[in-house]
Amino acid sequence: MASGMTHNVDGPLGARNPKSARWTFGLGSLLFMIAQIAFCLGILHESSFMGIFAFAIFIPACVRACRIAEKRRVLGVPIAFDERVTAYTGSVLVMSLAIFGSSTAFLVVTFSIGLTVGPFLGQTGGIIGVIAGLIAGGGMLVWLLRKCWAGGLKLREKITCA
Repeated sequence: MASGMTHNVDGPLGARNPKSARWTFGLGSLLFMIAQIAFCLGILHESSFMGIFAFAIFIPACVRACRIAEKRRVLGVPIAFDERVTAYTGSVLVMSLAIFGSSTAFLVVTFSIGLTVGPFLGQTGGIIGVIAGLIAGGGMLVWLLRKCWAGGLKLREKITCA
């Protein structure tokens, strides 16, 4: 190597540095995403509530699983099929936990404020309860997603390095 020239350690696409690489979908991930959307649309056709619930759980879980697979590919560690299934299943569980926790927080705060303040303020107490419930449920959703969303890659790296 001539003096004055620098050697690019990361390679042309940043193979060792996940922050410098572009995030792309593989064909398998794209087909899985299309199948997941078709599945959710089928459920939406049969039942509106269950379709919205399926979209809220499965589509973010699919995106999270694809991102985990892409981060592993960028790090130079290919992801096997069983690890993809594990990442997707874990992502579905994370989304289910987040939705269940935020729904529980919403219901508990709404009903407790509605029952305690409602007799004194009438309809205004119910509106205050719903607004407080939305704030509590949204806060719980954000907190659970921040705690659980990025944990998939770190946990898997600890398992593979041991």
